[in-house]
Amino acid sequence: MMVLRSKSSYRGQPFGGDSGHKGRKDIQAACLVWNGIWRWFIPAKPVDIFNSPGEGDILQLRNLKKSDTRAYNALHSLSSEKWNVTDEDGNIVIPYAITGKFNLSEEGTIANAMQRVMDNTCIRFIKHTDEQDYIDFVNKPGEGCYTSVGRQGGRTVVQLESSEVATCMKTNLVLHELLHVVGLWHEHQRHDRDSYVQILYENVLKDFHDQFIKITTYQATTYDVPYDYKSLMHYGKNAFAVPYKVSMLTKDPNYQDVIGQQEDASPNDYLKVCKIYNCKKCHSNSLVQDDTFLLREYD
Repeated sequence: MMVLRSKSSYRGQPFGGDSGHKGRKDIQAACLVWNGIWRWFIPAKPVDIFNSPGEGDILQLRNLKKSDTRAYNALHSLSSEKWNVTDEDGNIVIPYAITGKFNLSEEGTIANAMQRVMDNTCIRFIKHTDEQDYIDFVNKPGEGCYTSVGRQGGRTVVQLESSEVATCMKTNLVLHELLHVVGLWHEHQRHDRDSYVQILYENVLKDFHDQFIKITTYQATTYDVPYDYKSLMHYGKNAFAVPYKVSMLTKDPNYQDVIGQQEDASPNDYLKVCKIYNCKKCHSNSLVQDDTFLLREYD
């Protein structure tokens, strides 16, 4: 995607919350507005910003029309966009390259996010050599964070901005993008979301209403996994909202300040990945001290 580099401005606010939000003070989300293109990022240094997740971080979603959408939020187990190479133990292998310019700490953040996926699913990330299908972590200033859902064939870009102006190099953001890569869409776009959240379209920037359609292709499903307010794939209450407004209300008010505030994937996020790839082992709902999930056999 080409982005003309001429006019730019920044707006932002605490990720998924308003200026009075008391949680996650270490993280600020913002939108880079570049010739009308909005992208999600976190300021690398203090900037007077007020914002939401921008244009969105899924490449396919930006181009989909409402007539093309269906109901669910995870790739179907028979989807052609699943990663399809296995190792001798039956794990799903996803080769990765890091061609973007990242320092050692940032490469560590990428490694940590990959490890969380590997600890809780049958996905295994390996360094890319000559494999045809692989993911490539890149760093383009002004591009924010984004990737595609599932295997695209050939090189799949995972864009993670790290510049003097902005950075996506937080483990939860990298993990969010990796969950897109392995097959998850956004939680708030499930077919049953209206029973759990109300979208206030009157408060949504008019050019971004399509970010709230119930989306995905005929290859997707929920796997009967319950709606999850604590999903790392759920946007916050101010996503794509006009300044100082709320774009989403949770039907259960106890979760209004929970959505979009997660530091790690939820058990249900990992469970859907396990179901997509028919993993023999997946996590249980019990956390261990190092914040990974215990593995268990399941039908």
